[in-house]
Amino acid sequence: MNNINAKQHTRTVQGAAAPHSTILKGSAGRFCLMNWQPQQRRHDSVVVLPNGYGFLQYAKSVCEELSAHGYPVYTMNVRGQGESVGEYSIHGAAEDISVAIEHIKADEKSLHLLVHCSAAMPLIWLGANAPLWKSVKSVLLYCYLAEPEKHLARFRLKCERYGVRLAEDVGPLDCYDSAAYRAIPVQMAVVHPQVPANLQRASLAQLEDLADHLDSAEITAPASGYNINSFSQHAVVQETVERDFLPLLTRTKG
Repeated sequence: MNNINAKQHTRTVQGAAAPHSTILKGSAGRFCLMNWQPQQRRHDSVVVLPNGYGFLQYAKSVCEELSAHGYPVYTMNVRGQGESVGEYSIHGAAEDISVAIEHIKADEKSLHLLVHCSAAMPLIWLGANAPLWKSVKSVLLYCYLAEPEKHLARFRLKCERYGVRLAEDVGPLDCYDSAAYRAIPVQMAVVHPQVPANLQRASLAQLEDLADHLDSAEITAPASGYNINSFSQHAVVQETVERDFLPLLTRTKG
């Protein structure tokens, strides 16, 4: 069960090692954790959480790029995604993420979470007192999903396209408003590109509203960024990582 949802990818970013896969056991059954160890480690580890569509090509490019910059990188397909068993739901994803973090912290004292869009909702569902936060130094959110209940129909269509098996009850979506992000109890930053168009799940006014609830968060809206889709987008990913992610990760307070 290697390189799930990424079988057609062949290019390796210079300085990034090949990933290692580990099968973990969640309450729904087995799921896959992948890890890139850099050739020269220079930073704390980063756990990349893809959005609900699972581990697609863009996520692999992000993992490789961060590894090439000296970050140990972990990512996963939670239940219902790729070849991981079960059906995807917010609370089910939260359980699998918790199991993965518990496994990772045996080797990593502290880590950052790079969270893509809807992947923030399982973290909010866990709440501020969840044990995993003891090992998390910061959360970097790429693409803020405002009013997620309005995007459920599109989410279901995209999950079908990418082979994600959804539970009949994905979970309540109307409770994940801007105030809900206060449940994330660690330092947080948000990168929300203005293009491509399919990432525009929040207006500038909604970003300002989110900022009002996250007093210490740094929120940026760069002109461009990578898509959350099945294309590698190496050049755009490299630009986004170097322009937006690395400065935020390196100045995170310990």
